[in-house]
Amino acid sequence: MVKRKSFDIVPFEPDHLWALDARDQERAGFEAMGGIEAYAKLIPDNALVHTALDEDEVVAIAGITETHPGVGTAWSLLSNRLKPGEPNADWLAVRRAMKMGIQAAFDAGFHRVQTTIAVTYPNADGWMRGLGFSNPQLQEQWGSDRSDHWLYSITKDKDT
Repeated sequence: MVKRKSFDIVPFEPDHLWALDARDQERAGFEAMGGIEAYAKLIPDNALVHTALDEDEVVAIAGITETHPGVGTAWSLLSNRLKPGEPNADWLAVRRAMKMGIQAAFDAGFHRVQTTIAVTYPNADGWMRGLGFSNPQLQEQWGSDRSDHWLYSITKDKDT
C-alpha cells in the first residue's frame, strides 16, 4: 500500500532543474544536450511545466512541449528517489503533475498529447494508461542508445 502524503505542485522555475537530484538517465540526457545549462534552454517558459515538491525537495519536473500546432509531447525529469516498479507516494506526485500538464495543454487548445516510454520500463503500460494515454505503438531504436520505446497518445475529444 502506498502511503499518501502531501506534495506541492507548483509552476516550474529554472532553479528547480539545478535542485533536482536527477536519476542517471536524466543526467545522461543533460550531457547529451550539452550540459544542464543547454538543457534548461529547451524547457518551455509556459504554464505547461510543473514541479512536484516535497517541502523544498524537487521530486519531479513534468511538462508538455508543443511539437507542432495542437500537438504536444509530454516529458518528465525524475528524482533519484523514484525507483521504477517501487510504488511510493512520490509516484503519486509525478502522476498529479503530469495530469495537470495534460489538462493545461488541452485547456490551451492542444488536441493531442503524446509521449514515449522505454519498453523495458517496469509496468510501462499500466503507468501510461493510468495517466489516460492509450494506443501504444512500437518505436524501434527510438532512444539515443537505440533502445525501443512505446509511443502513447491521448486526444482531447476521444480520451478525455
